[in-house]
Amino acid sequence: MSYRIGFVLSTGRTGTVFIAKKLSQLFPDILTVHEPGMSRYQYLLGNFSRQWPIVTPFLHRWFWFSRPEIHNNREGYPQGYIEINPFLSSFSDVLSELEVPLRIVHVVRHPYTWISSMSDFKASGYRKTFINYLPYNQPVPPGETARNHLERLAWRWRLYNENIVRLKQEATSFSQVKFEELFGDDTANAAKAFQEILKTFELEDIVHGRFDERTKENANPNPKGTISLNDRIAPQELERIRNIVSPIAEQLGYEL
Repeated sequence: MSYRIGFVLSTGRTGTVFIAKKLSQLFPDILTVHEPGMSRYQYLLGNFSRQWPIVTPFLHRWFWFSRPEIHNNREGYPQGYIEINPFLSSFSDVLSELEVPLRIVHVVRHPYTWISSMSDFKASGYRKTFINYLPYNQPVPPGETARNHLERLAWRWRLYNENIVRLKQEATSFSQVKFEELFGDDTANAAKAFQEILKTFELEDIVHGRFDERTKENANPNPKGTISLNDRIAPQELERIRNIVSPIAEQLGYEL
């Protein structure tokens, strides 16, 4: 088997912890990492760089310097390196600098349930008390406005998914997997979604897309369950959010 390098990207709250655990279990000779090291801080600097691009070269050098395992760990993990990291979505263009074939899985989720989940779950541990007040944590494009936290999340969902989609032109292998299919009740759809992940990394021949439904779980479920925005905000506010996310939502296969 050849050495491969791949990334699973998303906006977060898309089951990436489960994907990381499953790939680690199935492929012990591949180094599978989830949100490594300085990812959260690089994410914030990625947002900052959109307004102050002078820092972009530093951010990109920092990214590669903080991940020597990508190229220098072939003896311990001879089959490859796969990084599952939603924090890369703020500066995912850095991956276009990779000098070997780039393989990307883009995990997407309906904007309404994603915004609802992000609003309820927030960050883990001590960060949840201040995460929403950090500068550059919730980016809004220059010239645009967000009246509240939900609208800032809507912009975040749109901008980061747009960033990831742009990598399709740079990648040797690029696939889109829906959160709703991977974690839905339809076993066949879940297996098909997981097989698409394996196919992107050229791993499907090893396990033939086998997916054990009994091991499927969302590692960080929303404590309030899956609640769509339709059921929790006024129609006028929902319309403003729809206008923010609609340019990319239809492209990702979501009707609003």
